[in-house]
Amino acid sequence: VPPALRARLTRYFDGEDEDPADWPVRIGGTAFQGRAWKALRRVPRGDVRTYAGLARDVGSPRAMRAIGMAMNANPVAIAVPCHRIVGAGRTLGGFGGGPDRKRFLLELEGARVDGDRVLMGQLDLL
Repeated sequence: VPPALRARLTRYFDGEDEDPADWPVRIGGTAFQGRAWKALRRVPRGDVRTYAGLARDVGSPRAMRAIGMAMNANPVAIAVPCHRIVGAGRTLGGFGGGPDRKRFLLELEGARVDGDRVLMGQLDLL
């Protein structure tokens, strides 16, 4: 791991004000995945977005399932923070690292989680 990235990861996991979504990344993927990942990187640290909300953000309001597939294909899960995506009703939903890791990352970023529900965060549930 390059020293600059190691330093950023250390600051992030030490709870400092370091947002991986601000880190420079270059990743492939389909055009839709690219739009989804770019929109997700605009969700601030400590906030979350529903699958439906992110689908609307990319201009495809009925593409919730495609959003989920894009998150599943995410090759850089910290820099493209797919842990910030939650299900309808603020449930944690899926995450490649498992629910405990998703909960840990959300809480590290300032979100409050009770069981499998996020209690705070900027949610777009409509």
